[in-house]
Amino acid sequence: MNMKFVKRGHYTAEELRDIHSGTAQQMDYLNKHIESMEQTYERHMPSGDHMLDEYSENSK
Repeated sequence: MNMKFVKRGHYTAEELRDIHSGTAQQMDYLNKHIESMEQTYERHMPSGDHMLDEYSENSK
């Protein structure tokens, strides 16, 4: 039986700091990535029309 993934009820302060700083770094990375995707999308759609809006109008 593998005991590696047992959920512990308490962590040391240092372990919690490591966990939280890791999560914060991941969130920063994701936010930057999402922003760059949005900017790229807007550059490709200069008119401000979204593909979904166009699609729903054409399907009427």
